[in-house]
Amino acid sequence: MYGKTNKRMPTMKQKAALKYLVANGRSVSKTMRAVGYSPETAKVPGKLTNSVGWKQLLAEISDESILDKLRQIAMSPEDKRACLQAIDMLLKLKNKYPASKLQLGPIDDAIKELEV
Repeated sequence: MYGKTNKRMPTMKQKAALKYLVANGRSVSKTMRAVGYSPETAKVPGKLTNSVGWKQLLAEISDESILDKLRQIAMSPEDKRACLQAIDMLLKLKNKYPASKLQLGPIDDAIKELEV
């Protein structure tokens, strides 16, 4: 026996979904269909977003890396809509938008730095 672990690793489809979601900023359902999930499974995006593997993938993305990308976009003259949508979605998926109040922590500090 190889030894059992109760830690589930992200699947290839989960990894592809996150990559596609970040690159395209589409809905989770549309993303799931685009990377090969069945239409029936894609109707319930929670099957992906509530999975252990998906949560592990999100945990690997540091808040600092999101903030760094946001800084780059904010300072660049290019069209930013698609990338900002992807960042917005990542922040939502990482539960950085509490139901009653937006709490940004380090992002607030970065915004203050940009105002100077």
